[in-house]
Amino acid sequence: MTEVTTGMYPFYERPFDIELALEICNGKRPAFALETPSCYIELAKLCMDPDLQKRPTAETIRDKLTEWHSFVKESNDYDEFDELNKSDELDEFNKPDECNEIDESNEKLQIINEFMIADMRISELAITLKEHPDIIYQYASKFINTHDIAQQYKKRSNQHDIYDVGSIPLKFQLT
Repeated sequence: MTEVTTGMYPFYERPFDIELALEICNGKRPAFALETPSCYIELAKLCMDPDLQKRPTAETIRDKLTEWHSFVKESNDYDEFDELNKSDELDEFNKPDECNEIDESNEKLQIINEFMIADMRISELAITLKEHPDIIYQYASKFINTHDIAQQYKKRSNQHDIYDVGSIPLKFQLT
């Protein structure tokens, strides 16, 4: 998801090697572009959570993206800022239901505003990648030797037979 915001592959500036794999196992995550909508960053961080049980389902991701898309699309058809100005005239303290509606409207306006700003920033993104000797192989599907990564993780963690990658304990038998 960070690739969408930056226009570059995650960790494009580094070779994909054991060192990077170990850093990712220890929590390293790619950076987001400036002015990426905060709701998008929150969702992306959930997708990268080391605990698989905390990651959203594909359906949840689709629903969120669809919701945000509809907010922005609606804002092109309807001027929500005028509606918000009308709602400012309401006495929020005497009408709690309307207060909740105002909070939801403000959140919706914030999401719309952040996506509009991000859309303006897209044209400024660099789409070129820094060259590496293995750049052609770096982003293609390839075999990853998890055995070597597990051995290095064990060596660096001073653990025996059990590795805690995030909150998921994994057992490896090293020969």
